[in-house]
Amino acid sequence: MDHIEPRVVGGHYLLGEAIGRGGMAAVYLATDKRSGQPVAVKILHSHLAEDAHARQRFATEVRAARRIDHPNVVRALDDGVDDDRPFLVMELVRGESLADYLEREGKMATDLALDLMRQAGRGLAAMHASGVVHRDVKPGNLLLVREGGDQPWAVKVADFGLARIGGRTITAHGLPMGTTKYMAPEQVMGDEPDPRSDLYGLGMVMFFALTGELPFTGKTAAQIIAHQVLSPAPPPSWLVEELDPGVDLIVVTALRKDPESRYPTMHAMVHDIERALGMRGGPVRGVELAGEDAYRATTRDSQEILEGLRKALC
Repeated sequence: MDHIEPRVVGGHYLLGEAIGRGGMAAVYLATDKRSGQPVAVKILHSHLAEDAHARQRFATEVRAARRIDHPNVVRALDDGVDDDRPFLVMELVRGESLADYLEREGKMATDLALDLMRQAGRGLAAMHASGVVHRDVKPGNLLLVREGGDQPWAVKVADFGLARIGGRTITAHGLPMGTTKYMAPEQVMGDEPDPRSDLYGLGMVMFFALTGELPFTGKTAAQIIAHQVLSPAPPPSWLVEELDPGVDLIVVTALRKDPESRYPTMHAMVHDIERALGMRGGPVRGVELAGEDAYRATTRDSQEILEGLRKALC
């Protein structure tokens, strides 16, 4: 990690130890000297300070974070530039990521998993209402908050590094952005994602939280990607037999290849999760599948890629 001597950033934030690192920035524990409250400060890596693309991506993350004010999204508090390096100040979340929890525990009890997915969905729905698509929904970007005891009681969506605001994106068209194992078929193929891509990502996280496994495996990365684009997702009861059929329906609806066949909005998925939890009346509804569910190539290039993926499964 970048070595930064204890110093004040932005005139108010006394940096402490580094608590995280990504390809673009590092996150530091800090203290707001005005209030004495602990915060997290994310700072662009020094070697990227002159990289226009990195600065633009960081600026997009800042704009996305500052748009959202929801209890299930990590709250942005301040931003600025210090020593020619942009920074973002966020609330400090005490806990661990869902990825860390699942690495330790293997999987989650059904009601706990459903409740945390409900909260994550509410946070993502708030992002979508503000015109932001996350594009990298995965266990590592869902932070679990504890208030005593062993079990998490709340979740906060984190990391807007790949977010898209409105119709604008800073990544080149045709380049997939995200974490491959959780990416929707349209993202894998380099198409422009929309809120339904986040819905697919949450469905993948939900499958993993319930079973401790991902639905698609293969001997090579190409085979795994091919399954994501071409193979119907199995229900999670394929691995955990005692799961309710309603839970299966939520997951397989979210993981359909064609975005038009998924839930139309994140709110619709959250409402079904609430039905599965008994928080809302009636049975889980899902979305009725009309005809075959398949990813549809939109360009000649994507048609060629699709043929290559089919061959990878042969």
